[in-house]
Amino acid sequence: MKFKKLTIKNLASIGSAEIDFAAAPLEGAPLFLITGETGAGKSTILDAICLALYGTTPRLELADSREKATFGSVLATASNPINLLRHGTSEGCVELEFVGTNGLEYIARWDAGYTRNNTIRPAKNYLTIIDRGSIHSEQTLMGKVALTEIVENAVGLDFNQFCRTTMLAQGQFTQFLKSKDGEKADILEKITGTEIYSEIGHKISAIAKEKEQAYQLQHNLTDGITLLSDEEVANVNAEIGKTEGEIANMRGEISDLQIGHDWLDTIQRMEKAIAELSEKHIAFVRETETEQFSEDSAVVAQWDITEDARQAIQRVDVCKKYLENCSVSAQKMREQFEELVAGRNFEEKEIKRIECETIELEKQLSESAHLVEIYENVSDISAQLARYESAARLNKECAEKKTESERQMSTWGLELETAQKKVEQATAAAQSKQSEIDAKQQELAAYDTKSIADKLLNLSHRKNDIAKLRESIAKRDAASENLNNTNVRYGDLMALAEQETQQSSNLEKEIERAQSELKQQEELYAKMALTVSDWAAELRGKLSKGDVCPVCGTTIESLLDDESCRSNLAPIEADIKSRQEKLNDLRVSRNALVLSAKNHKAEATKLLPEIQSLSETHRQLVDLIDAQCMSLGIISYSDDATGVMMALDQISIETEEQVLGLTEIQHKVTELQSQLQKLNMEKNELHSAEVTTRDEASRIESKISSAREMQNEAAKQIIETDNVMAQILNDVEKFLCVIENWREAVSDNVKHFTKRLNDQAQQYLSSKNLHNSKRGEKELLIGKLARTNESIKSVEQFWTDWVADAVAECREIVDVDAKWQVFAIEASTLAGDINRSKSEIEQLDGILQAFYRQNEQIDEGRLRQLVSIGDINKIRERLQKTLNGITESEGAIKTKQSELTLHKSQRPKSLTDEDTVAVVAEKIALLQQALMSKTEQIGAARQRLKINEENIKKVAVEKAKEELLYKDFISWKGLKEMFGGNDNNKFRKIAQGYVLNDLLKRANVYLSKLNRRYTMDCDMGTLTIRMHDNYQGGEQGPVDILSGGESFMVSLSLALALSSINRRGMNIDTLFIDEGFGTLSGECLNSVMRMLEQMKGLNGRSVGVISHVDAMKERIPVQIHVKRIDDSCSEIKIVDTTMA
Repeated sequence: MKFKKLTIKNLASIGSAEIDFAAAPLEGAPLFLITGETGAGKSTILDAICLALYGTTPRLELADSREKATFGSVLATASNPINLLRHGTSEGCVELEFVGTNGLEYIARWDAGYTRNNTIRPAKNYLTIIDRGSIHSEQTLMGKVALTEIVENAVGLDFNQFCRTTMLAQGQFTQFLKSKDGEKADILEKITGTEIYSEIGHKISAIAKEKEQAYQLQHNLTDGITLLSDEEVANVNAEIGKTEGEIANMRGEISDLQIGHDWLDTIQRMEKAIAELSEKHIAFVRETETEQFSEDSAVVAQWDITEDARQAIQRVDVCKKYLENCSVSAQKMREQFEELVAGRNFEEKEIKRIECETIELEKQLSESAHLVEIYENVSDISAQLARYESAARLNKECAEKKTESERQMSTWGLELETAQKKVEQATAAAQSKQSEIDAKQQELAAYDTKSIADKLLNLSHRKNDIAKLRESIAKRDAASENLNNTNVRYGDLMALAEQETQQSSNLEKEIERAQSELKQQEELYAKMALTVSDWAAELRGKLSKGDVCPVCGTTIESLLDDESCRSNLAPIEADIKSRQEKLNDLRVSRNALVLSAKNHKAEATKLLPEIQSLSETHRQLVDLIDAQCMSLGIISYSDDATGVMMALDQISIETEEQVLGLTEIQHKVTELQSQLQKLNMEKNELHSAEVTTRDEASRIESKISSAREMQNEAAKQIIETDNVMAQILNDVEKFLCVIENWREAVSDNVKHFTKRLNDQAQQYLSSKNLHNSKRGEKELLIGKLARTNESIKSVEQFWTDWVADAVAECREIVDVDAKWQVFAIEASTLAGDINRSKSEIEQLDGILQAFYRQNEQIDEGRLRQLVSIGDINKIRERLQKTLNGITESEGAIKTKQSELTLHKSQRPKSLTDEDTVAVVAEKIALLQQALMSKTEQIGAARQRLKINEENIKKVAVEKAKEELLYKDFISWKGLKEMFGGNDNNKFRKIAQGYVLNDLLKRANVYLSKLNRRYTMDCDMGTLTIRMHDNYQGGEQGPVDILSGGESFMVSLSLALALSSINRRGMNIDTLFIDEGFGTLSGECLNSVMRMLEQMKGLNGRSVGVISHVDAMKERIPVQIHVKRIDDSCSEIKIVDTTMA
């Protein structure tokens, strides 16, 4: 993972900042320092990285455990992350650009704030994935669960692992060193990729359990298979032979009875068919005797001789109907004729109106003849007058500018005199203020400010030493009390654990006794259950309902099933269940006591390092107090504690008096410095006022010069526009001379004159165009009227009672001439159709009268009845169907009677005179029922033999499977005991032990360069780190024996070692260390610095440190300065001191 850029806005005390890790001077720097005042926001930079990636920070995690986390001047809690925002702001955010372990670029973002309603908006995290090789280059994700997984995959670590290996924050520098075994294992797995060993251990245990279950299931399956004895097989075969003979006899009887049944059934069916045919024959004969049959016959005969007559009478009806429609059409056309004549009258009236309008227009045009030349050139005249108007307007504007310039020059001349006087006054005031400054500087030089500051600094150190001594004494008293309390607690826990161990031992003996009794009872139950099951199966195989019991001689009414037999075992089952419950209760009690004793012992054991630590702390505090007393020049605390407190009070009083005296002098110096600063500020203000006044005078002079130039330019343009206006009037005079007083009109309002001229020209042209249009319209109407009169004449030839001159109405009709042409054609066509229809009706009447004379039985009414018949073929088919039915039924009756006589002559010999179809069918059913019962008996017996043969084969196969599964189970059981263990983590512990051992070897290499006193190791198979004190002959001890500075160096060595064993793709290019350097002596600090400076060359990682130590500021050139702007805001600046 590689950091690229961090952007912060309104987080804790930082307002707005950007840190570019991929740009100089941070890029390539092996070591950089984050420095600033306490509370300015140095650690906020690390918090910002954690917030962007994980949505939390190490200090928030502390707050989540009900401790306070300080962010600059803000106290925040994990339950209220809005408090992370800078005071007085409504929103804040953090954005981190980085390259993940998978090579993709990401932008992680965190933001929080308030809504418009001033309610808290919950903090949210976003992640943008940038794939520069894809068409969709960006993808933004949200959702805490999904983001957490993606971020951990991109970084390679979860939040806790990131803090313990990459970002060593305040108060958590020694977390990995003091982590529990499980936590160390998780970190090592993630970094080294050895989680496969945990998976192998769990997988082996799971497979071993599966193998055991498979073997147990197979064993139960094999034991559950039952086989028949040889005697039972022989009896079953004999029973099958006997039953097969009985079945053969029954089938012969059924076959004979079935033949007789079929013979009797055929007779019944034949007799029924003959009776049905006779009924049909009688019905057909009766149908020929009905009136309907006679009527239908007559209709068919008349239909065949009236085809021509029927067609004629139908045609007559069609023609008469057509004539009726034509009469209606003729009436409508007459109305249309009158309407079209009204349209013709309108055209005649229009021609007269147009003639009157044309005469009026000719009169108007003759009155404007003397102005025609103006109207024809009106466009050119208007353009010239427009130029005249523009020139006149420009002439007026120039005159106004000239007047305004003269007025401004007068005003600005007065302002210039005032500004010059102000310049002289400001210069005099500045010289006076400089004299006051010189006097104050001489007064301040009389004090030795450096000496006063040094004395105050020494007294401040002395006050700090006194406070530290008092604090150390208080800590020593508290440590004594804690040590006594912890020793008492240790004794109580060990006594309680011993008591619980004894109680669990007693319960263990009871459990062993209960297990032995339960096992005996279960074995007894298994044997009895198997015996009862076999006995019940054997009885069911030998006995049936109705048999006589071979023991008591009674008739068997029902057979016992397995469940009934097993009910005899109920008392034993209840006893076993009771014993199991009792055994479970004993185990629960035993386990609870064992767990409680283990917990109490563990709790007591945990107190041992605490007791040792408290003892060591108490001793160190006493040594520290003695050293602090010596530095203050008072007696040893070990010799006289009361005397020390009295001397300490006396020294405190003397120090305070000295501080007060020096502080008063310092206040005087400060006051002089403040006065001097104020005078300098006033002098600077006066100087600025002088410069401003000089600038104002120069600006006024420039304005006067510009106004003079503008006045000259305006005068020049006035002359030019006068000449242009005169030339334009001369050009248009040749046209406008016919208009009286035209020059006065142009001068008064040229725009109004031009508009009036254009309106008159437009009116003249409109009248001229309208006159031409009216003449063309009149000629067109005369042509249309001529065509219309021709159409009227042609219509009046066919319809003599239609007279156009009789119509006086007048109405406008569009395209009346075209409509007259169409109407004339339609009127002539209708007249022709009427004449042709009348002629055809006369001809058809002659044909019909001749038919009636030849066929007197058919008149017009009968003929029309025949015409109304819809489908004559249906009547023909109905008559033919009746005749065919008579013939076909007679033949079928004769055939069936012959077949019945023949069948009766073939009577089976097995039938008696009393046998009927029903009697024979009942005999067959009884025999078939008996046959089915016998067949089922044989099927059951054969199935029993088949199942027995299959079971014989199955036992051999299942037994072989059982043996293979047992061998497989034993093999996996051994692997589980070797690698799984009780918690399935045995293999994991072995592997992690080797990993930790390698880690400690690497860490010892780093540690030897920092502190040769200690080395680290661990027992193989465990993850507990042991410290060896080389100055004490390699004596072992826990990590708690280390001092603050020693813990820092050991933790730093572990962090460097962890970074060196990262698996490929999981390396993070930067290690952050927050504080911890203040606990190091000068020599140790130099060793640590040399080591950190070499990190870039050793494993490619840069190191960023947060510290107040002055030696580090001087030694590390690349620095991130966090500087307060005010009480609520800080700024960040990146510097390279080598470039200063």
